[in-house]
Amino acid sequence: TEIYTLSLHDALPIFFAASEQTWSGGHDQGYVRVEHVCAENKEERDELLRGRLLARIDELRRRFALKDIAILTRSNAEIEQYTAWLMEAGLAVESERTLNIKENPTVAGLIAFLQFLNSPIDNTAFAVFLQSEVFGRAAGLSREELHAYLFSQRTRVSRDKDFYLYRQFRQDYPRIWDRLFAEFFRNVGLYPLYELMISILDRYGVLSNFPGEQGFVMRLLELIKDQEQDSADIDACLTSFAAMENDQLFVNVADSDAIRLLTVHKSKGLEFPVVIIPALGMRIHVSSGGGLGQQSFIMDIRADHL
Repeated sequence: TEIYTLSLHDALPIFFAASEQTWSGGHDQGYVRVEHVCAENKEERDELLRGRLLARIDELRRRFALKDIAILTRSNAEIEQYTAWLMEAGLAVESERTLNIKENPTVAGLIAFLQFLNSPIDNTAFAVFLQSEVFGRAAGLSREELHAYLFSQRTRVSRDKDFYLYRQFRQDYPRIWDRLFAEFFRNVGLYPLYELMISILDRYGVLSNFPGEQGFVMRLLELIKDQEQDSADIDACLTSFAAMENDQLFVNVADSDAIRLLTVHKSKGLEFPVVIIPALGMRIHVSSGGGLGQQSFIMDIRADHL
């Protein structure tokens, strides 16, 4: 295993002078590299960390598959940040953000469509769906054209309480409405939700337009099918979906070649050939207790030990 740490603070070796950790027999090879990142503020630190992290990954992928690389963090906020960095660099990533179907744009578009069908007067849901790639590709309208259209309606939406965006869209784009909305608008509630969603996927060509999102769409169908055992209507499904825990919303793509990002406490029991720990730091606060029930310590630093 190769472990890389990007340390934010200089650490005194004497802190761990008497520490010891054993390893499994036969694992007598490896490499540990520590890099110190010094910055005067968070913005500068993040920029340095981003550059170092991407440079290390670029170096490592010459010898390892991406799925062999794990990035460990202390918090979910760091996972969000590092996931964004890697995705912006065009790297395949698996994290709680990328594996959660709520965070998937295709699923988000489909959920917005269901919200609109459940409540057509919900202008926000209809606007969100119009801006989704699910609708844009099926309708043949660019993101810029749709954005301009919605922007042109903003005054009426905010001023007129009886203005419903779908009615205006039906008037302005009658052919698209008839092709992509009319049947579902008329028949919502007449068919089980699972069958309705299958029809939506077919009409909008979701699986053909977004082949890389198939796992997320299939997981959504599974959740809808499970929900139908209790209730088959859209409102109950949307309520259940909103209340689901993250573990229920994850997609298992363990065989994909992607960098894994996870928190330290969730990585227990897992083994990776390469582990990167960005922003590894130690902050020791000495105070007289506090509201969090933390225990405080005084450091007695000697010449050869702490």
